[in-house]
Amino acid sequence: MSTSANDVVMCSERVYDKISKGFSQCRYKGKVVRNGKQYCGLHDPVKIEEKDAAKQARWEIEWEADRKKYALRAAGPGLLEACKAALTLHLWEAGAHNQTIIWQIEAAIAKAEGETSETSR
Repeated sequence: MSTSANDVVMCSERVYDKISKGFSQCRYKGKVVRNGKQYCGLHDPVKIEEKDAAKQARWEIEWEADRKKYALRAAGPGLLEACKAALTLHLWEAGAHNQTIIWQIEAAIAKAEGETSETSR
């Protein structure tokens, strides 16, 4: 059985044509067979699924970073109050024997309240 140039199998996907406002067969040659149908590289269901999975994985990473950022932002006011309480407790109980820790806490509080480190001293 010989094949001729006229026996080219086209992609079986139906695509929307903006000009005729209707659907027609894809104009590309079939490259792979999936479930008994020919598909071009653009409409190959396996390729589409792989691209969608990769895109979803990228979004998941981005969404997880956003969730962490928003969780930290939501925890900020509570952390600020905890720092203030820890500083007060440290100064009251232990005295000012570890000035470096006190300066670090004061700087963190000032930064959280929008002050520069020069104005907090």
